[in-house]
Amino acid sequence: MNITVSRLRSLTAGLFALVVLAVSGCGSTKTLESSWPERPVVVDGHDEEWSAHRLPLKDKKVLLSAINDDANLYVRVETRDRALQAQMLGRGFTVWLAPGGDKSKKFGIRFPLGMAGRGAKLLQRARRDGGDLEERWPRIEAEMKAFEIVDSDGEPLERRLRVSSEDIMVSMSYVDGLLVYELKVPLAGGEGRAYALGATPGQTVAVGLETPEIERREPRADLDEGNRRRGRRGGFGDGLGGRGARGQAGRLRPATPDRLDVWATVRLASPDAGAAG
Repeated sequence: MNITVSRLRSLTAGLFALVVLAVSGCGSTKTLESSWPERPVVVDGHDEEWSAHRLPLKDKKVLLSAINDDANLYVRVETRDRALQAQMLGRGFTVWLAPGGDKSKKFGIRFPLGMAGRGAKLLQRARRDGGDLEERWPRIEAEMKAFEIVDSDGEPLERRLRVSSEDIMVSMSYVDGLLVYELKVPLAGGEGRAYALGATPGQTVAVGLETPEIERREPRADLDEGNRRRGRRGGFGDGLGGRGARGQAGRLRPATPDRLDVWATVRLASPDAGAAG
């Protein structure tokens, strides 16, 4: 009798552990159904042809959409979260792509590359002036001339000018507080398509969204007192230059938001499924 009870308890514990593992595994990556395009897709950062499903990620701060035909996958990322917008524009943004449903990165598209020089000054002015990014957007966009194709370690494989790239295309827009990113990437390789997913309609691919790791530096002692007195904070900011959290020894440290690092499985549409809304 005691042996039977002991075996029953062991079996129950084992089943419980399997259920927990299954639930945690299923919840780790969300699945998005891609749509077949109702009209030709133009990679311009605007909404006209995007009636596809939107998958909320990062506590609904980011929405991911996907459209595919028999030749290309189109990815759309949108966010109204100002801290994430600042991260994507200021530090750079990478979309990772991989065939199948896992997170084994095949290659990534890095765009924007991160603001430097004149672009960084324009972004800083937008933060300082209370977030009037739309007014300065044409000049900011003009600074985003190039993108990089990177390997699984994030090392550049190739840098291209956006205007001269045809197989892979990227664009970004900012209207009424909404930042929209669009990407076109070939499904299959071939002539003029050196970088492709290696997938066909009906299969699944993995898409990852990532902003870079944030370097945390201890503020200099001679600057800390001045920052504490000023207490400045820009309106369109990610916490880098203003209000902070109090750290050791009473120092004020920047309140930096979590970096973006999320994945989704995209099930590619098939032509016989028709256009999905």
